[in-house]
Parts: sequence; structure tokens; C-alpha cells
Amino acid sequence: MKLLYLFVFFVIPVFAGHSFASDQTPIQEKSEGLANTAAKVTEHIYSENPLDLTIATLPANYHGHDPEDLYRRLNARKGREAIGEFETTEAYRARVQSEATKPILGTLNTSSIFACEIATRVATYDADRQVMHVTTSLFHVFEGLMGKAVKEKRSLVCKRISKRDSYIGTNAYGASVEVTKSTHYEYGLAVGNYFHFPIRKPLTYYGEQFKSLGSYEQELFAFDLKMDPTTAMKTKENLRLLAIFKLQPPFTLEGSLYLKPTFDSPLEYFTRYFYINAELLEILLYDAKTGEIFDKLKPS
Repeated sequence: MKLLYLFVFFVIPVFAGHSFASDQTPIQEKSEGLANTAAKVTEHIYSENPLDLTIATLPANYHGHDPEDLYRRLNARKGREAIGEFETTEAYRARVQSEATKPILGTLNTSSIFACEIATRVATYDADRQVMHVTTSLFHVFEGLMGKAVKEKRSLVCKRISKRDSYIGTNAYGASVEVTKSTHYEYGLAVGNYFHFPIRKPLTYYGEQFKSLGSYEQELFAFDLKMDPTTAMKTKENLRLLAIFKLQPPFTLEGSLYLKPTFDSPLEYFTRYFYINAELLEILLYDAKTGEIFDKLKPS
């Protein structure tokens, strides 16, 4: 049975060997720019309307709200929250209250309920038991330039934009080597109430087979859906997870991780994290093509 893949992010390690000089000579023919990478990703049409949580079926081809667009709008509003030098306290409070009622996205404001599709879903079918297993991993939240882990939060990845290229790096002794450079921009939810939901560990969920992956601490949100093989074949590629949430102040959080290349390990790795602080309400398992909702994960 196929097992889940994991996006693994490491705290910056200390490498032995010779570090590179800052001079970099790009290798253009091996470069894959952000625009080229993005073009390979299926384009989604995102909603700007409120989600009715009482409906039994979502709209066909529904992907929720755009996490990148929502983050940028919230971050722009965050920059206007500070009191002005010539602004009275009374005027400041009135302005903040007025800002809170203004739409952020379509008719949605900071008190609305939002929905974002979770990007890191994995679906595997157990034909013997006729069960579709659908999981998503909970990741650490990294804050600040040095990527300090926020222990009380976990991240649900909603959008990831990547680019990969290479260049020739030279160390202090004049030795050169080709360096692979990976850059990632990740938009997700920083969830503070994640522990209120049922959490599974891969070792208990997948059994002894998971030992080969070498991680015992990874946390999962998981669904087990009874499904006959014919339905499973038709449905698997359309299965999606939708996070339903409310905003939590401060609405945005940023972080990054950087891995410096060395002569012994010629890999440069940089990730920027853009988080929306969220109170998770539920997660829907649904068919994106038809909108059919199969199951909901709610707080315990």
C-alpha cells in the first residue's frame, strides 16, 4: 500500500566543510523560474463569497478562498492598525472599529467564516477493507527570520509555490561546484486550537510499515471512508480537504528557514512562510468535481 509523503522542514543545521563565497554565476540553461513552475500548477477559480455551512453539497469545482490573496489583504490591513502620530485615542478606536466591519475579500470581513483548501492531502485506498484513507500533515509554525518554532501552533499548508535553479559556487580556495537552489513560498493556516481535534500518529495509523519513513512524531488529521473499488477509482483524484476557520488576531504571521550551501553539501534551500492565524472550526472531506461532502472532522 502506498504511504503518505511528508513535506519535511529542518531547523538550520551546522555543516562541516568549506562555505561558498558570495559570488554566484547562474547556469541559465538549468534554471526553472517561478513563472515556469507556477504555469505547471492547475489554476483554481477561488470564491469571494461566504460559505454556507448548512448546505449538504458544495458548489462544483469549489476550492474555497485564495489563501495567498487573503493573506496579502490581511497583512495590508495589519499595517494600518498602528495609531497615527497625530491621531487621538478616541479617533484611533473609532477607525479600528470601522476597519473591522469593512470587507476584506468580496463581502467577507474579519468576523466572517473562511474556507481554504488544504494542499498537503494524501489519499490511499485499502482494497481489502474497501476503505479510502485521506490524511493531511500538521507542520510546525516558524516565526521570524531565523525560523523559531511556535510551540503552541501547528500549520496546515494551503498553497505552495516553488522554483528550482542552479549556479556555480566557489569557495575561498577557488574550488567550484554546481549548487542546487530551491526557493519556496508557502501560504498556510497557523492553528492554535489544533489539539482540540482528533490527531493520529502515522505509526499507529499505518502500522509497522511506517517505520521505514523514520518519523514517529508527525501528526495527522485523518479520514477513513468506506468506499467500493469502482467508486474509489472514480473519486480518488477529486478528493479534497477544506479547512473552515475564523480569523484570530493578529491576523498574519511570517517566518523563514534558510539552509546555506557548502562544498560538501551543495544545496541552498530557502522557504518563506506566510501564515493566517486561524481558529479551526472543522475540516470537510469532499469531491471537488461534484461538490459532494463525504465527511467532516470536528473538535472532540
